[in-house]
Amino acid sequence: VTHQEVAANIFDFGVNAGLGTAAKLAQLVVGATPDGKIGAKTLQALNAIDPDLFVARYALAKMARYAQIVTRDRTQGKFLLGWLNRTLKEAA
Repeated sequence: VTHQEVAANIFDFGVNAGLGTAAKLAQLVVGATPDGKIGAKTLQALNAIDPDLFVARYALAKMARYAQIVTRDRTQGKFLLGWLNRTLKEAA
């Protein structure tokens, strides 16, 4: 990945959610097939997108994912504010 901001965002989310999940979400953001494996096509798409646009869209996608987690399991709600704050801090 040629843009450090893009790579750092994917890596950071990978630490929290797992590398496959982070890759799939990044693939959805850039319009690649979400298979969880960053190959040549995904790299091409990641390198072609404006880094600021990627960071913003990735943040929105992460927040939507966190909302889905809490919707499925209300006991996870206690983590939601922390997840959202971390996402917004990374996107700033």
